[in-house]
Amino acid sequence: MTPFEFTEEIVEELRAIFHHFDKNKDGKLCAVELKHTMESVLGTPMSLDYALSLIHQASEGKKFMRFEEFLEYMRRKMHPEITEDEILTAFLVSSRNHLPVNLA
Repeated sequence: MTPFEFTEEIVEELRAIFHHFDKNKDGKLCAVELKHTMESVLGTPMSLDYALSLIHQASEGKKFMRFEEFLEYMRRKMHPEITEDEILTAFLVSSRNHLPVNLA
């Protein structure tokens, strides 16, 4: 499977959004900044705890997210890829429950 890639135009739009919400201009988004960014981009409310958990996942445990990590997160959010582990988990859960597997 070919990884999903953003066009240069989308990357620049996401960069502008990232820099707009990077209020202290340190090149990183903290949980509060990420919360405001995601609410603006996705149009849905987000708790600070959830924003912090996203940062931890995307940045290997740090308390901030750099642009490259933000871009990768947005790539997965906008075009999720199904991993082999997710397929196996879906199969095991459906087998246990005798339900058909739905990966879509």
